[in-house]
Amino acid sequence: MAKEYLKKNKVSKVLYTNCETQTVIEDPLGANAVHQSRFYADIFTTVVYNTSSIDNDDKVNAFRHAIWNALGVRDLCYMSFNKWRSLHRMKIFGNAHECYGNQVSNANDLSNNLVGRTYMYDTVGQSWLGTANNIPGVEK
Repeated sequence: MAKEYLKKNKVSKVLYTNCETQTVIEDPLGANAVHQSRFYADIFTTVVYNTSSIDNDDKVNAFRHAIWNALGVRDLCYMSFNKWRSLHRMKIFGNAHECYGNQVSNANDLSNNLVGRTYMYDTVGQSWLGTANNIPGVEK
């Protein structure tokens, strides 16, 4: 059923795990924003480190995970204008991405994901109305 849903709704084939597939079904708009932030994180990482290394245990991958989560929170805030919901949604997507494979590598990736989300937690503000403000990269 999940594969048919993804095909019918033309969801990107970059999603690899069953956990990610389920997350896409539960939040397709959020998945689109997170996928886009993943794409930009790959580009930004390649520019900063002048490499497209995909080694799972190096500083390039650590940076990629942190920037992906920061950009994901930014894009989700832009969609919902809610800081707390955006942080929570990005955590769900980040954890879903790490639900398989080597436990040590996954622990490193989860830690790097947290670094990106923590940066956004510290940077993004929230008004008394509950709307996110001071979102990096989003013009006022």
